[in-house]
Amino acid sequence: MIKSGIENLLLSKTTMKILILLYRSGKPLTRYQLMKRLSLNYSILSERLESLKSIGFIEVYSQKPIRYKLSEKLKYDAKYKPLLEYLHFLSNFIRL
Repeated sequence: MIKSGIENLLLSKTTMKILILLYRSGKPLTRYQLMKRLSLNYSILSERLESLKSIGFIEVYSQKPIRYKLSEKLKYDAKYKPLLEYLHFLSNFIRL
């Protein structure tokens, strides 16, 4: 059940946009920056960020203001290399 929840989350268009934007930016972004660049509702964005944070795909960079960045385990763990390559592939096609 947990694995299918992660797969459903990753298949979500909103979640992939968040991951792609964090991947392309290369720097930590605030919720407000994410909300403006992705044109998302605050509650939807908050829900997706919390889900990604609980899985461990993103991490909090600083507390005031709260900034999010891609998790270091995505960059260095070999098990997540296909996901990182997929994000790189999609970032070439999707302009945010």
